[in-house]
Amino acid sequence: LSRLPGAVSAAGKTIYTNMSYTGVSDGSISKPYASFEDAVRNAGDGDTIVIQGKAFANAREESGVSPLVIDNSVTITGEDGKTGELHVRAGGIILGADVTMTNVELNLANKYHNAIFANGYAFTANNVTRGSGSREVHLFMGGIGNGTQVTALPAGGSHAALSLTDSTFGRIYAGGVESGYTGDVTIIASGCALGSVYASGAQERAPDGNWFDTSEPPAPVADKQYAATGSVSIQ
Repeated sequence: LSRLPGAVSAAGKTIYTNMSYTGVSDGSISKPYASFEDAVRNAGDGDTIVIQGKAFANAREESGVSPLVIDNSVTITGEDGKTGELHVRAGGIILGADVTMTNVELNLANKYHNAIFANGYAFTANNVTRGSGSREVHLFMGGIGNGTQVTALPAGGSHAALSLTDSTFGRIYAGGVESGYTGDVTIIASGCALGSVYASGAQERAPDGNWFDTSEPPAPVADKQYAATGSVSIQ
């Protein structure tokens, strides 16, 4: 457990995002970025992204297969201890660095890869919940395989670590989608509502860009050919 990455430091600058803001944005408290992607793009390691009410990340293309990439070690949180709503139409979220979320309601609209891919990094969640009417959010310790339609993915890390407190997620997979995982895996959870935990990744499912279909998609099907082969610790 001494190898478990700690929470992201909040020693850097604070960047604000609010999907309702109009006008010139610079990420300040009075001129927040209307696009969550802009907030992520302008954040560096150690920075904090504060959601003022609601934040929005759109799909990059009509099919919605590309995930939202967070490739700096940041903390994402609601403002002043309140819960911030993060609405995501991209094909899931994939990490390229250690990320912490605190007091965040996740609203994933896309049925394709409705998940967070730790991709070999640390994901810390404190009071992270699922919004009403949004997709269940699954967690993958690995990434997204080359056999999918997704390209331009961040490099993976060597130690996938989940630290979950008072949070709600779906299933947890030690591998990725159409991809195994060769690094170490650590999962620590307390006071959470979670689905089943699998020692492998999962099969791919066909993309479905019908944003108006509110039915919950089937959970990813675990497949032992996408096994996790490193050490695994679960608490």
